[in-house]
Amino acid sequence: MQGIVCISGTNRPDNYTARALGIVVDELRHSRVDPVVFDARALALAFPGHPDPGDGERLRTAIAAAPGVILATPEYH
Repeated sequence: MQGIVCISGTNRPDNYTARALGIVVDELRHSRVDPVVFDARALALAFPGHPDPGDGERLRTAIAAAPGVILATPEYH
């Protein structure tokens, strides 16, 4: 299987969310699934009403074509 989109939804440096998603990505690869990983720390996303610098379109296209999406987000107390 190919194209499971995995999104790390925090831009905080050295975060546990990205570490947890890394474990999931490793397991997907071990299961012969080819994940497509998006890391919020590396994305340039526009605010609504502003021009898209390109990452938004790339993300939307990947999600539209994916058989599944895994979203890793931090939990705040």
